[in-house]
Amino acid sequence: MSEDNTAPTMKRKTSHTNNWQKCRDAWLTMDIFKYWLQKDRSDQFKARQAQGKERAVKCSGSQLSKFIVPRENLSSQLDISTKSAEIKIAGFLSEHNISMKALEHMTDMLKSSFPDSKIAQNIAMKRTKGTAVITNVIGETEKNELTKKISDCPFSLLSDESTDLSCTKSSVIIVRYFDEEKGCIVSQFWDLVQVLKPGKTTVADVEHLYTTIIESLKKRNIP
Repeated sequence: MSEDNTAPTMKRKTSHTNNWQKCRDAWLTMDIFKYWLQKDRSDQFKARQAQGKERAVKCSGSQLSKFIVPRENLSSQLDISTKSAEIKIAGFLSEHNISMKALEHMTDMLKSSFPDSKIAQNIAMKRTKGTAVITNVIGETEKNELTKKISDCPFSLLSDESTDLSCTKSSVIIVRYFDEEKGCIVSQFWDLVQVLKPGKTTVADVEHLYTTIIESLKKRNIP
């Protein structure tokens, strides 16, 4: 009977230790993460999406890589952030009665002042675009909100006529109503309408002014 002189082999135990890491602040500034990653409040070793309802994941390279936002989504998020910044800038100028001419130099100043900001570098808004943002975005949004409010509550109207430097006679319409959110009566600008139209209207009598105001309300389906 032969003897087996082979030494017995020892089975090595496989290590299942996971290399979990704490969610680092530095990750939140990286291009691939900064637009969507945030810390999980309940676990310092987890991270989750800033927007959406995705589950939290452990902080390791393999786990986080599953949730990296594609470049096209990053570009989309940058565009959204840029548009938001442009709206805020235009709104600031309008609120404080600053001339839109300031935008001819303001955007360049912001880019040179914040060279590390992709949002600042992506802003492209001069006087013409700023005026369009105020008229078609901010103004239209505010008008829609005001329309909803006065459609569901009693209101009164104030009107005053004026003539500008071009001899154009206009009527400003102010709506006065009780604002439930503020808990008080407020007066807000509603519309600025031209009273005299060349070749159509030459006399601004009471009946014509009344018709002009009613037409302004009907455009927004105000009962």
